[in-house]
Amino acid sequence: MMLLSTRTVLAEDGSYLVYWWTGLKKKGVLSVQFKDYIKDVKLAVELVAIRHLLYFKQVFNRYPITGAGIYLSVTDEAMVEILGNGLPPKHLYPYAALLGRLYGSKTQVPNERDLPFNRDDPDFGEVEYVYPTEEYRQCKVMLETPALGRISLTQHAVDAYFERVSSGKPRCPWSSLARRLSHPELRLVPMPERIRRHKLFKFGSVDEVETWGHETSKFLYLLIRDGEQKTVVTCFERRPQDRV
Repeated sequence: MMLLSTRTVLAEDGSYLVYWWTGLKKKGVLSVQFKDYIKDVKLAVELVAIRHLLYFKQVFNRYPITGAGIYLSVTDEAMVEILGNGLPPKHLYPYAALLGRLYGSKTQVPNERDLPFNRDDPDFGEVEYVYPTEEYRQCKVMLETPALGRISLTQHAVDAYFERVSSGKPRCPWSSLARRLSHPELRLVPMPERIRRHKLFKFGSVDEVETWGHETSKFLYLLIRDGEQKTVVTCFERRPQDRV
């Protein structure tokens, strides 16, 4: 089990600091600097800090696609409620949605099994400043794949996959879809006419839309290419007439 502990405390200047640790020695302290005012800033600060630690600092030495094996020990019940609630408050949704979906059921308040928290511990070191960019607000993860290269996997694509899969609902749709997208034989395939018509109506053009699949795949995957950036936006089960 990998446990990330965070404790958000009020600093002398009125801002909030997030102390974090994953063991006896691996620890630090973050100061999250929002450009504009945000309601419930204490909660927002901790949400950004957790995402920063998991996905940017990668404190567990990997980029997690799912919440498997990772547990969060957070400051208080308010954070547990935010992450465990399927619909966080609107002003916190951009920061809470992805974390809640992946880690919400594995979030807890401090208990007797946690290491004692002492903010004066010198091992916390110097304050690290975090300036949240748009990436901290997006409900998507990055995925390195053999055939597609580096892609963004969106919540919309995961929701579409979970809704349309007919071979049994996966317990963790993020990891299930990620495994399918990591198939080494995925390749560009013709876009089915029914999908092309729908996307033309929705976007006005399909010039930047790609369809990927392979001979034995049950799904076809739609990606939007923006320069070097590729984003999986949806997927659908293949029909017998769909060519690959």
